[in-house]
Amino acid sequence: MVDPRTVLSPRDRLKRLRVIHETQHWSLAVCEWEGDPGLLMRWNGDEERPMGHPNSSGNPTWFAVPPELWWPTLSVVGEPERTAAAEWLQGRTPASWLDSI
Repeated sequence: MVDPRTVLSPRDRLKRLRVIHETQHWSLAVCEWEGDPGLLMRWNGDEERPMGHPNSSGNPTWFAVPPELWWPTLSVVGEPERTAAAEWLQGRTPASWLDSI
């Protein structure tokens, strides 16, 4: 299984990654995606597919969650990360994240 905190691709689109929810099977993160706030998701992988999904050219990657699915998707994230992620997606940097994102 790939640690989602180490997945930094696609490099040309992704900056300032912060994993906000992680399970054995999948993860969510917020980021700067093509210059705008974004919500990302990926399948973490298992013994049969250790790289997870998606992946490209032998590298694990993220996929962008469409904005119309941000709020329903955030419903699975616990507090305080849910509120902070919502702030980030609305274009504000949460005070609790100033040193870490």
